[in-house]
Amino acid sequence: MGIIHRTHFRRATINQSLPYRSVQGSLGSGGNGSGTYRDRSQDSRFPVRRRRFQNSYLTPSSEEDGQDDSEENINESSEDESCCDVRAGAIKDGILLNDERFQLIRQGLSQQILERFQAFIAIALYSAPPDYQELPGNSPSERTWQTESTCPSETTENYDQEGHDGLVVVSPPRGHFRLKCPFYAANPEKYRCCLVKHDLPTMDNVIKHIKRHHTKPSYCPRCSKVFHTVVQCDQHILKRACKVQDLIKPEGVNRYQRARLTKRDSRQLSNIRRWERIHGTVFPGMESIPSPYLDQGGERVISIARDFWRKEGQGCVSTFLQSQDWLSTGEKHDKDAHIALYKLVLEDLIEEIIHECW
Repeated sequence: MGIIHRTHFRRATINQSLPYRSVQGSLGSGGNGSGTYRDRSQDSRFPVRRRRFQNSYLTPSSEEDGQDDSEENINESSEDESCCDVRAGAIKDGILLNDERFQLIRQGLSQQILERFQAFIAIALYSAPPDYQELPGNSPSERTWQTESTCPSETTENYDQEGHDGLVVVSPPRGHFRLKCPFYAANPEKYRCCLVKHDLPTMDNVIKHIKRHHTKPSYCPRCSKVFHTVVQCDQHILKRACKVQDLIKPEGVNRYQRARLTKRDSRQLSNIRRWERIHGTVFPGMESIPSPYLDQGGERVISIARDFWRKEGQGCVSTFLQSQDWLSTGEKHDKDAHIALYKLVLEDLIEEIIHECW
C-alpha cells in the first residue's frame, strides 16, 4: 500500500464535562531491539479515515443464525471460538454502545492501535505456517481476561529503538498467515464476509467454519425457495401450492460432504494435503486448487492484523483503560468494557484496512 497523507478520526459530539483524560502517550513503543537498521522515515502508514464508531457494518448477520443442524454442529459451535468475531453480551444489550465515555475511549484506543499496527506491519515478516500446526491460543473471554495486563510494547516485545546516525534498530515481528475459507477462495467478492468476520488460523478451524456457515440449506425442488429448517421446508413442499420454476440449487455442503470433511481429514497430513482434501470435498471435480493462505494484497494485511491483535490486544486494552481511569472508578461493567473493546477495536482496524485496500 502506498504512503497516503493521514487525517484524523472524527471527534464525537459529547458533553465536554465528561471525565476523559488525554490519550497521548498511553501506549509506549520504546524498548531494547536488535536486528537490521531501518530509517524511520521509511515506515509505511495507513490513512486514518473520518468516521463514526457507534455503528459497524461488521455486526454478524441474521442469515448465519437458525440453521437446523445436527447435534454434531451444536458441539462444533462451542469449540469454534476463533472462527467468529461474536460480540460480547454487553454489546448486544447496547449498554456500552450507548455510553458516551466508552465511545470516546474506543475512539482513542482505535486511533493508537491503528498507528501501532502501521509500525508493526511495516517491518513484520510473515510466512506460511508449518506443515503440522499447533492450535493457537483463544481470544480472551470473560473467564480468562487479565485486567492487570500491560501492553507488550511496554514490557518484552518491542519493535524499534533509536540507533546511531538517526537510524532505527528493528527487530521484525514474525508470524504465520491465516487460512482461507474455500468458498471465499472460489469467489472473494461474494464471500468477503468470511474474510472479514471469521478468523481461521488452522485447518481444524476451516472445517468447523464450513460446517457451521456453509451447510446447504433446505430448499423446495419446485420453486427453489430456501428455508431455515427441514420442518419448514417439508411443510411447504406438502402444500404443493408453489409454482414450478427452473431449479436453482443453493450453494453449500450437503450432509454427505459434511461427513466427508471430517472422515477424510487427518492431523497427520500436511496443511497443503489437508487443504486439498477439504477443497476437493467442497468442490469435487475442480482441477485448479487455490492457495490456502491469506498471503496477497488486502487479505494478507487482515491476516497479519488478526495475528497482531491476538498477541497484543488484551494487554493494550487493559493498559489503555487503566490510563483513562476506567478501572479505578468502580465501573459496574469493567469486565464487559475489556471484552467489548477487544472485539470493537479489532473491527475498527479491519474496517480501516478494507477502506484502504478495496
